[in-house]
Amino acid sequence: MSEIMVHLKALEDSLDEQTYRFVVAEAVAKYYIMLIRKTQKKVDRYQLLERVNLKLKALGIQSVSYGYLRKWY
Repeated sequence: MSEIMVHLKALEDSLDEQTYRFVVAEAVAKYYIMLIRKTQKKVDRYQLLERVNLKLKALGIQSVSYGYLRKWY
């Protein structure tokens, strides 16, 4: 995950704030979905949304809505 974030941080200057937010949210969501599938845990969309938004908040990025995340999981 840290390697992904290093690459995304490099893109931050070249993207506007909203686009960067959605790109990071997508990358984080796909990473968590991959982990969920690998461990075969039962996680609903709201739990995934909480995890993604907590990661975004830790990075200082505004959270995303349930509707945005629904298309990934």
